[in-house]
Amino acid sequence: MKPNTLSNLLTAAAFAAALILLLLSSCTDISVSPPENMTITYNLKVESGGGGSVSPTAQSGIAAETPVNVRATPYNGYIFSSWSLTSGLAQFVDANSASTSVLLGWNATIKAYFVSVYSITFNINGATGTTPATVSQILYGNSIKLPGKGDMTRTGYQDHDSIKYTFGGWNTNNSGTGYNYSADSMYRVTGNVTLYARWIPNYTVRFGANGASGEEPATIIVESGNSIKLPGKGDMTRTGYQDPDSIKYTFGGWNTSNSGIGNNYNAGETYKVTSNVTLYARWIPIYPVKFNANNATSGEAPATITADSGRSITLPSRGTLTKDGYFFVGWNEKSDGTGTNYNAGSSYMVRNNITLYAIWSDVYIVYFNGNGATSGSVPAMEVKLADSNKNITLPDKGNLVRMGYNFVGWNEKSNGTGTNYNAGSSYTVRNIITLYANWTYTFIDSRDGKTYKAVEIGNQRWMAENLNYDTADGGGSWCYAGDTGNCNSYGRLYNWNTAMAGSSSSNANPSGVRGICPNGWHLPSRAEWNTLVDYVGGSAGTKLKAKNGWNGTNDLGFSALPGGGRYSGGSFRNVGANGNWWTATEYGSSDAYYRYIVYNGVDEYLNDKSDAFSVRCVQD
Repeated sequence: MKPNTLSNLLTAAAFAAALILLLLSSCTDISVSPPENMTITYNLKVESGGGGSVSPTAQSGIAAETPVNVRATPYNGYIFSSWSLTSGLAQFVDANSASTSVLLGWNATIKAYFVSVYSITFNINGATGTTPATVSQILYGNSIKLPGKGDMTRTGYQDHDSIKYTFGGWNTNNSGTGYNYSADSMYRVTGNVTLYARWIPNYTVRFGANGASGEEPATIIVESGNSIKLPGKGDMTRTGYQDPDSIKYTFGGWNTSNSGIGNNYNAGETYKVTSNVTLYARWIPIYPVKFNANNATSGEAPATITADSGRSITLPSRGTLTKDGYFFVGWNEKSDGTGTNYNAGSSYMVRNNITLYAIWSDVYIVYFNGNGATSGSVPAMEVKLADSNKNITLPDKGNLVRMGYNFVGWNEKSNGTGTNYNAGSSYTVRNIITLYANWTYTFIDSRDGKTYKAVEIGNQRWMAENLNYDTADGGGSWCYAGDTGNCNSYGRLYNWNTAMAGSSSSNANPSGVRGICPNGWHLPSRAEWNTLVDYVGGSAGTKLKAKNGWNGTNDLGFSALPGGGRYSGGSFRNVGANGNWWTATEYGSSDAYYRYIVYNGVDEYLNDKSDAFSVRCVQD
């Protein structure tokens, strides 16, 4: 028997009723007479699963094989889904129809189910034309194909200019700040939504000749946010006049202001368009700089130089110009020399048409510069060109003082690396010159009273000569070849352990290792030597070598000398050829790093700690 068919259900119910009657009639003490027209009835309960209403909600006394009409009505935002039997025996004529009939085989409860549906509404967002129809009753997760713009169009204005718009699809926000969806794309529905037409303004970029002749570049129309490549000047040119010279102009690109005070953009540059704009040609005047001989007795003034406004030129020398009894001292904005004076070879920024006049003097001036003096004043001297004797006696420092330094004369360079002249010596004046007070920093080693020179290089202060301190027990240090004269010239040679004086290896900056150095000074690490070499730059070896006693330029006053070295076997080598200096940084138990100068570099090598090299100390 198939229990899920209505006829079988009814047959089973009738059989059960007959069986009951038979059992009752078989009892000897009971007499039962079944009714002639027996009727079986059932009860029906109807429920809603939410999202709609049902009718009826209940019905009783339903005879077998009597259909009961039921109806499910969805609320707004829902649609009917299906009927379901939740208890008892019943069969639907059509479980997928909101209005259907049900046949009962027993008391039963049925339930109507509803599902949510959503709508998509379209907004043309300021445009004219037909709004796409709303799409309704879309199940969650289903997708629809979004419409195109149809006959929608939009126009507008900005700063009196009309703006056309391009349809750019749809957006979840009317300001376009939501999510973008292209026309004809598939949109997955997850709720009710309004999609707004996305309109992209087409902006106009115009170009202004800004006082030039010739044809301006054509106007460009482009969607907002896109970029264009800015044009060149085409055939535009501009000329003008000033006092009463003609002025030519160089095209310098484009500017957002006709006065040039806005933002500059070069021709060929990419420009992002975000509004209607006029870009104005930027014209840079080309000014002539003329040179006047200013009563020279012979020769020709240098040729006129033209330059863009704001550019700098290098002022020429006098060339072939001469003036008897005078010497050339530079150029001036006024013929009488009362304007601003400029030296030949100096940089001059061109701002307008100008004539610069040669300035002639019959007096040489020797200027003296205190060069960091902390107090006192400097003298000045004049020497007539006509004087037969152009020699002067250089003055003493007078009352000049620089705390912590000793005056050692006058020098042609402020860093002391030029030619030095002692106070009281004779100096031949050949031109206008500044002589700088030459100061040396010196200190005394309190252990033996020796005085050492020192020099500031960058943010370090180095000894400007090698250490010449004899160890207390006479061990671990030597004069080259045992000659004390070499100690006086090159300092002593120390093995690494003596140089370290029991301190541990360090590569810190500063090292923190006093070692054999005087109080207040320390043995430099690899890192400190690297700082020195990096500061000096290219050809550091040549720049650090002394002029006297070696073949360097001594640009910074380091005065490195080739003290050579002593090997553990007792032999001495290479004095006068190379210099070697220990660092405070070891490499294992037997070797340490040292710096080596022979040519134009400052090289780093490893060496056995038992060999002896020079020591330079750095102030703490």
